[in-house]
Amino acid sequence: MTDINDRAAIVELAGPLGIAAHYTDAFGHRHEVSNETLLALIGAFGLSSDPAAARNELAEPQSSAPLGLGPVHLVHAEATHPELALRLPAWCREIVWACRLENGEERSGRLVAPSAGTERRFTMPLPTGLPLGYHQLDLKAADVSARLTLIVAPACCYLPKDLAGEARSWGLTCQLYGLRSTRNWGMGDFTDLARVAGAAGSCGAARVESIPSTRCSPPSRCIAVPILLRAASGSIISISM
Repeated sequence: MTDINDRAAIVELAGPLGIAAHYTDAFGHRHEVSNETLLALIGAFGLSSDPAAARNELAEPQSSAPLGLGPVHLVHAEATHPELALRLPAWCREIVWACRLENGEERSGRLVAPSAGTERRFTMPLPTGLPLGYHQLDLKAADVSARLTLIVAPACCYLPKDLAGEARSWGLTCQLYGLRSTRNWGMGDFTDLARVAGAAGSCGAARVESIPSTRCSPPSRCIAVPILLRAASGSIISISM
């Protein structure tokens, strides 16, 4: 049993679950997430509160899976030599693989397995130059087959040059349906949004965000919805499709 106050063990367990052990606030200050919070989040995944037991619970499904593979493998787009760890069956001499890219293109190949005789771990090189997206990889080693999804993604989101380093900017979020003015119909329209953007910009804001808006009805794009358009007093709007 692992000490529940063993910070390193807890952080190591939280990582594969996508739980961050620290964060940086809007003022650039770093904060460590407490062990208690991390363990509570780990428990929300249905795992034991003991890091060692939880690690075994996580490893059990993978150990019984074909070739020891999970359903998904993340590939960093920047990786020059992407790899995939396999558990090869005894007497496997060759690995046959086929990768179907998101755009329909297919790649395939064969690899000579290391010396056979016992079950062993093997690090398989993945195809290089995989495009961003979700791709399907099929593998066959001896009489064992496996299929998984390769997710090729950059290490982080795109960051504009004007936000590089310690640069900061700010903005605000407002939804059209929440905007009120003396001239709209009880909910905001694009003219109201333009006025908010102008006011925010004059205060130094870099952006104004809103949920996607279209001139079409959500149930059908064949039905126009004029309510987001500005209507002059006393005018009649007529929209034909």
